[in-house]
Amino acid sequence: MKKIHYLYIVLNHKTKINEPGNDPGGIMKKYRFFRKTGDRDDNVSVIRADKFAYGKLCETYDRNGEPEGCSGAGCYSLLNYEGDACIRDLRSAMTEKFGRADWAFEDWAFEGCTAAEKSFAEAWLEENEQHEEGEEYTYWDGHNFKSIIVGGYDGDLEEVDGQEREKLEARLLAAKAGGFEEKETGIFWSLTDPDISYSIWQGNDADYYINEDYEAGIQAGS
Repeated sequence: MKKIHYLYIVLNHKTKINEPGNDPGGIMKKYRFFRKTGDRDDNVSVIRADKFAYGKLCETYDRNGEPEGCSGAGCYSLLNYEGDACIRDLRSAMTEKFGRADWAFEDWAFEGCTAAEKSFAEAWLEENEQHEEGEEYTYWDGHNFKSIIVGGYDGDLEEVDGQEREKLEARLLAAKAGGFEEKETGIFWSLTDPDISYSIWQGNDADYYINEDYEAGIQAGS
């Protein structure tokens, strides 16, 4: 079996920073590692953890910069035009309450409703409407707002963890220690690992990019 040996950079006489598990100062705790579930191109996105927030997915944006809305997020809502569960249940509750079935309302415009009927519908929605939630961060790409969603419904991100993450941490730590050089306008590449880069251009969706195909610091072994 082929043996893999890691080259390393010595920070002091005891610390080898690109051995998996070594993280002087806890640098990597600031980051989360993701790959795109719908795009198996061997690239991992490294994103600062504090960029993510937990909130309503209907308030995010898709990959084209269009608002997801309740339809895109699959919310149980009167504003989900691709699903009729909420409007069907509201009509049923209105029929049970007021004894009629000819309800015509959408977009929260309760046409033909009395004040009492409208008040009941609004109260029912406030109690029963449910919006899908999740971890996301929204950024400006220079033209549009776009959102990245953890475990998203649109083939977005799955988180890399465990031993796989530790190996990627080791590569990124070594790259940060070895320095970066601007090889393309606004794009900086690691001097020690040619498949780690970052960009200062507005609109990049991650802090660093790692190509998993490259085995950083590996010597041939037997």
